[in-house]
Amino acid sequence: MKEQFQHFTSGNAIKRYGSALLAVLILAFSGTLSGCGSQPAQSDASGAESTSSEQTSAMGSAAQDTVMQVTEDWAKAVKGRDGRTQYALMTPELQKSVYDEFSGLNWSTGTSSPWVESYTVQKTDTGAEVVFDYATSTGPAGSYHQDLTFQEQDGVLKISSISNPVKVDAQSSGSAQAGTLNFSDLIGLLGKTKEEVTATIGETPVGVDEGGMAYDKTGIRVWFDEATYTKVTQVLIRSDAFDLGGVKVGDSFSDFKKVFGEPISDSNGDAHFKYDGVYLSVVRDIAAADSEKTIAVYILQENF
Repeated sequence: MKEQFQHFTSGNAIKRYGSALLAVLILAFSGTLSGCGSQPAQSDASGAESTSSEQTSAMGSAAQDTVMQVTEDWAKAVKGRDGRTQYALMTPELQKSVYDEFSGLNWSTGTSSPWVESYTVQKTDTGAEVVFDYATSTGPAGSYHQDLTFQEQDGVLKISSISNPVKVDAQSSGSAQAGTLNFSDLIGLLGKTKEEVTATIGETPVGVDEGGMAYDKTGIRVWFDEATYTKVTQVLIRSDAFDLGGVKVGDSFSDFKKVFGEPISDSNGDAHFKYDGVYLSVVRDIAAADSEKTIAVYILQENF
């Protein structure tokens, strides 16, 4: 691994490497998310106060339809450390509250480490929620969620408030369900449709980068063939809850070799093993102090 998780491409194949202490992540949010907390109640012409959630629920149907697009644009800008785009998506009141901080950072928000490795968005009763998955050169650095509210101004939907980041608790996020699938079950996800995978796992997925689907309560992500986008070709495992034939994510690379033998290829911390008609991509950070520690495992339908 180099500075961060990367996309690896070969022909039509895409392999996606999935997402610190709270104080470190708060620093990462500096100039991007902190200081954009819940906005004070606003007064209408009659003097009555309305909260940002009431303003959100009062939006027209057209504006409601664009909530997810604005949220996606904002989350993408956060990931890209693009302060100008984030700023442009805010109401004038919210812009005033962040201008000094953003301009002081020369509009490059966040930090180089930890960085946003991926994110998911979903609509809520009061606006939208974004969950950011953070990473460092040594692997995942936790997930944090934030709530957004919106106002329609002159026919344009703007972000009116952004909550402070809150760490996604492992138990509340349902990670107790992780590991309930055995190794054979995980391999069996290859070739299944989205509907079949969802039925097998029993969890509603959310979309992630490259057209993938995240089953975060279970602890896996899947990607589909690029030709038809109907069949699973890759399964990503980052949780140490799964028993992978006697080893798990986080074990040493040597332990994986004891179980699966010598890899058929090993380049830049990405070793491929042939196993039971499929391929395993075992990923480790060779630049880290503990370069033997595995940080992710892919189950691949085809080797690339």
